[in-house]
Amino acid sequence: MPLNDALQVSASIPAMAWDALDIKGLNLVRSWSLAVGKALSTETIDPDAVQLAGRACVVESQILDGVTLGRAVADAAGLPYVNLDPASTDFVAVVQAIESPTVIHLEPGAWQADFVKIASRWKGDMPQPVQQELKHIEALQAMLLEALQSRPLVYLTLAKEMSAFSGSLQQVGGFDLQISLGGPVQEMEGALWISRLGDCASPSLQDARIKVAGLMSESELKQDAVILALKRLAARENRAIELADLIDVLLRGTAQSDSADLESEDTRNELQRVAWHEAGHALLTIIDSNGQQVPDYASACRSTAFGGVVVSVRDQHKPFTYADLRHDVRVALAGRAAEEVAYGSANVSNGAANDLSVATRKCNWAFSTGGLAPGMDEAAQSGSNLAVVLNDDVAAMAEVRVLVQRFLAKEYAHVLTVLRDNQHLLDALAHKLAVERVVDQQEMREIFGLLPG
Repeated sequence: MPLNDALQVSASIPAMAWDALDIKGLNLVRSWSLAVGKALSTETIDPDAVQLAGRACVVESQILDGVTLGRAVADAAGLPYVNLDPASTDFVAVVQAIESPTVIHLEPGAWQADFVKIASRWKGDMPQPVQQELKHIEALQAMLLEALQSRPLVYLTLAKEMSAFSGSLQQVGGFDLQISLGGPVQEMEGALWISRLGDCASPSLQDARIKVAGLMSESELKQDAVILALKRLAARENRAIELADLIDVLLRGTAQSDSADLESEDTRNELQRVAWHEAGHALLTIIDSNGQQVPDYASACRSTAFGGVVVSVRDQHKPFTYADLRHDVRVALAGRAAEEVAYGSANVSNGAANDLSVATRKCNWAFSTGGLAPGMDEAAQSGSNLAVVLNDDVAAMAEVRVLVQRFLAKEYAHVLTVLRDNQHLLDALAHKLAVERVVDQQEMREIFGLLPG
């Protein structure tokens, strides 16, 4: 690809929203970008300033998109940007054609390998193909370093692990600047995804970076299709995109993608069971909170994208009080209980295994180290279980397990009673879920006779 074509293609790549990424590592990358831009912006380039800034940076990251990051670095530096793959046949020609200061993102590949380490793995004679590949890597690395000395280039590349990156390239004047991106990975992923929406993203959506990352990691829908749908929605309704819009696109899209696979009787029966299971979670959420918490959506989609979950984006919180713990445990147990109400105790499935695991872990934490105890809402029990139980105290942990088992059994009996007393509501929501696959908050409010939120 000629240099002009490569520059034009790279210019169309959107940059990240730096302001949405309050992460130490990326702030270092941005500071480096500004320093490089300043050092190369003068008519007479100051070699000392360039050397201090470092013109070749390796960013260690497991998930970051290097192409988008390269665009952001170039924008911050105020320099042209080009994305190149050193494995391409015209790579050397394109690099040699660059005459003005330019940021080059180098696609990760075999050129990053430490050929010295690779060669040391061979005890005997090295196969001829391996020798040729190592010679090619060595020549390519030498060319990259030579180009740094003779041309106003800025290199940026990503590496999964710095330990695997070539030691020969890490020499002074080469890729001696290395930045590791740690920190909250989910927040970074969510911010990168939101940045693709550009001006369409509302401030509240930008604040929900972790939630967005979690939603997208579970979805099987193509991310480009989701972005396009949200941008069309923003243009059609002339407004910014909210978190609820993203959830709506994901859930409705999943329901549509599942709808074609309903021909067999086994599939239909499975959907019915999932519908009752999820209706139990949703109904208990509402009843146990006296109507104060209504899930944003209930989904009976069978795929891994929201398969069998109730999504509540406004009221998710970690239990801090005994009342919170008890509520969360009851909601977790309600899916299994709803199956028992609908199908009988002998026909309960193992679909509640994850719910039971979550409830058990929360109780183990609460009763061993959280200072909480079963029945502590009663005055006589309020000061019980204040001593922290350590994991290596086998006898004490066994006692905690008994407490957890008794607590879960007691709460499960309570949940069964509530669902049986309100089976008409359970059936109404389950029937609607079985037909429509997704029921939103307003529809649930109508079923349960609640006022609009």
